[in-house]
Amino acid sequence: MHQAPPRSSFVTILAWIFIALSGFGTVVGTMQVFVGFVMFDHVQFADAVRRLPPGMPPTIAFIFSNFR
Repeated sequence: MHQAPPRSSFVTILAWIFIALSGFGTVVGTMQVFVGFVMFDHVQFADAVRRLPPGMPPTIAFIFSNFR
């Protein structure tokens, strides 16, 4: 009877590493979305955007005024 050669555990370990990293990335991405909705929805942030310095480049002013 023919026996299959023993399998290497390298691919399995590498796969679990990438699975763990993608899970960690998912958690971090979810936290970033939550912080973005909580932090930039306040009235204080809107007031700070309205009080941008007069010498602010137009590109930066556009980014801050359309942050969400």
